[in-house]
This record gives sequence, C-alpha cells and structure tokens, in this order.
Amino acid sequence: MDSNKLNQNDDLGNCRVKFAVNLETLSEKISSEMKNGWDSVKKLEKEFDFFVPEIYRPPNNSTILETNPQLSAVRDDLEDWISDSYGTFVTQKYGDKLANQAVSCVPRLFPRYPVASTEFQVLCYFFIMGVILDDYSTDRGDEEGANKKQYSEMGSNTVAELFEATAGNDVIDTKHLTTKAMDMKVFKEHPFLISIGNSMKEIFIILQTLNGNLTLDKLWSGYKLNLLKTSESARWTFRNENMGKLDAFSEDTCRYFRTSATGFTDTMCYIRMLEGIELPQIISGHPVFIRWHDIGEKLAGILNNLLGLQKDLLLGEGEAIFLYKLRKGTLLSHAVDEELQLLRDSVNDYRELRRYVLTEFGEKYGRISDYVKFMDNILHGSIYVFRDSIKYGMTEQIWVDYE
Repeated sequence: MDSNKLNQNDDLGNCRVKFAVNLETLSEKISSEMKNGWDSVKKLEKEFDFFVPEIYRPPNNSTILETNPQLSAVRDDLEDWISDSYGTFVTQKYGDKLANQAVSCVPRLFPRYPVASTEFQVLCYFFIMGVILDDYSTDRGDEEGANKKQYSEMGSNTVAELFEATAGNDVIDTKHLTTKAMDMKVFKEHPFLISIGNSMKEIFIILQTLNGNLTLDKLWSGYKLNLLKTSESARWTFRNENMGKLDAFSEDTCRYFRTSATGFTDTMCYIRMLEGIELPQIISGHPVFIRWHDIGEKLAGILNNLLGLQKDLLLGEGEAIFLYKLRKGTLLSHAVDEELQLLRDSVNDYRELRRYVLTEFGEKYGRISDYVKFMDNILHGSIYVFRDSIKYGMTEQIWVDYE
C-alpha cells in the first residue's frame, strides 16, 4: 500500500480533554467497602488526548460550539412535536427538557447538517425517542426493579415478535405487520409504544424524501440486527445485574454487553439510511473495516465509562465498569488509569485502521469517506454531549483544549 496515500489520509488533529468527577455525593447503592477504593479522595481529576475531525478544528468549530440563534425556533418546533406525539405520556416540563437536550446534543454529534435542515429534524426525532426509551428503562422510582424488568422483557418480546412477523418475507406486508403489532400484548399493555411506532412511521416518510431509494424492506433489513444487538445486550446486562450475577463474568464480557447497549451502531445505521450509504460487502465484510468499526464502538463505550462515571456514581449503576472493578477490589484511581490506557490504545488503533480504510476503499467507493467522517464527528462530538446533557451531571466538569 502506498505510504504517501496513507499519510494523506491521516487528517485528524489532536486535543486534550480534561474532566473532573466529584466523589462526595454518591448513591446509597455504593457500599462502604466500595468507597474504600477512593483513597479518601473527594474529587478525581484526569485528562486524555483525543482526535479532532477537521470540522471541529479551530476556527471551524466556532459555528458548532457557539449558540446558534436558529436553535430557538427549532426547539419550539420540537416542543410542539413532543406534545403532539407524546403529550398523553410525558409532562410539558419533561418535554421541554427533551427538546433542550436535542438542540444541545444533536448539533455536536452531527455538525455537518444545518440546524434548519430536514436531516437535523429527523436526527432530533431519533435522539428524543432514544432518550424517552432510555429514561423509561432506568426509572428511579420505588418500583425501579419491577419497572426495569418489565421494560427489559417488553423490549425483548417486541423485537422477537417483529422478527417472527417478517421472517421469510422479501417484501414486508405493512398492513399485516401493523395488524399483528396492534394485537401484540406488549402494545396493549404499553400504549406509549404505539406513539413510538407512529413516530417511526412519520420518520420513515421523511427519510424517503431524503433518500428516494429507501424502502421499508431496506430499512428493516438494515436496522433489525442493530436493534437486536442493542435491545438484547441491555436485557442481558439488566438480568444478570438483577440476579447479582454480573461479577461471575469477566470484565471483557461485561464490557461487551454494556458497550453494545450504548446504541452506537444504531446511530451509524441512522446515518446510512439518512444518507443512502449502502456499503458493498467487499467493504462491510472486510476484516479491517469490521475492526475499525468495532474500535469506534469500543471508543464510544470507553467515553461512556469515563465521562459517564459521575452519573454511574450518583445512580449506583451496578453494570458500570468502574463499579464492577470496585467490587473486585480495584482502587478507583487505578481503574480510571487502566481505562485511560485502553482509550489511548484504542485511539491509536482507530487512527491507523481509519487510514487503511480510506486508502484501500476511498477511490473505489467514494461514500466511504463520508461514512468515516460521520463516525469521526459522532465520537468527538459525544464529548460535548457528556458535558452538556443534564443526565450526566458533568456541566462545567469537562474541558476541551484544542491545539
């Protein structure tokens, strides 16, 4: 392979990310034995280097990081959409919070799309639906265990029935599928899922205006395995946490299922549908591409572990990697240092494999460059999602210094 071409495809910059985690306010689920892993430290302060896509390099990033006056109108439209679609199930206050989160996070993850574009609108819809489902699955009320168990089984049963309803069909019979869905016990017991289904139908119609080649069959065939992976990974983690069996598994196994449940591959699937990117099997099945893609997902999981640590401690998330390590007797500072080393190794592998993918396939299939840039932006932009999203509790605790 031409080394000059490889070097040309190493177009990522560098930045330093600093973060702090307060260790004084903790969930009651954090045992006194686990707290011994603090070494009496009240605040954990760490930093790491990360790559910077071109769109995020100064001065390009000023349009991303500064408040866009158009976002106010977009937020108002999203509030109306949430009220119309989910007003029966969510309060106005919660709906306003969802809209605020969307207009704060989506521009960071997908900076290539103008905020007034249809693509931006669709991604906000996806983001809001994801937050609603995530919040529903992590209900922190008195009946938390029952709610999470019910949600976990509900999700699994829904996916299984959808697979059964479409099995062996090259063309999906939408009328039959809709009739079967409405007859499912899970939809009768959880009517808000009908609202989710209606939103998906609305999104699909919009997607078709952006990607004229998209059919329901293509959407389902391209998305179903991602849906299965995400939902069943979350279910596996919850069931083993609920039964107190997580510690019987290795860290690698627990990490795999936690990372798979982040929905990273779902997000990349949304991009393929939105952009009409259909990767040839010679690329999607190539071991270097597969490994690069897996490393991207791994990075998403590591960032979730590091920058989501504050949330994990506040909520006592038993499946969190750091809580797993604390239960195994590892000091928190050592556990974080080990995660940072894993991050460094993964960033290096990501960059090297990325160069190979662009060099090997860039000239043969032009859209691969677009796909790579989308992943670059999502991974880098997620740092700001952790900073700006209220759920992570990291406002003013994450700083990014660009070269």
